[in-house]
Amino acid sequence: MVRFSRSLSRPERSYCVSQLELLDVIRGIHHFRTYLKIRQFLLHTDHSSPYWVLNSRVLAGQLAQWPETLQDYNFESRQRVTLGGVDSSGEMLLIFGLNG
Repeated sequence: MVRFSRSLSRPERSYCVSQLELLDVIRGIHHFRTYLKIRQFLLHTDHSSPYWVLNSRVLAGQLAQWPETLQDYNFESRQRVTLGGVDSSGEMLLIFGLNG
């Protein structure tokens, strides 16, 4: 298991929760880009906002730019449903080696 963390920049500290959740997804994928660009992977997240943004067709501003940065990657995103709707880990999972 590999972990990644980083501090928020001063402007990022003012982001709403939905933007922070999507920023986590984007920064995590960017950090592991060397491994992720060469294979298909499955993104599991327990937050609904990244799932909604990545699968939405109508976005504006910064939210519209972030999914475009992920177009070079071959991945599928799924919202991880947990008992009671809450996952105590709050972590994003990347699963490699999807077939077809």
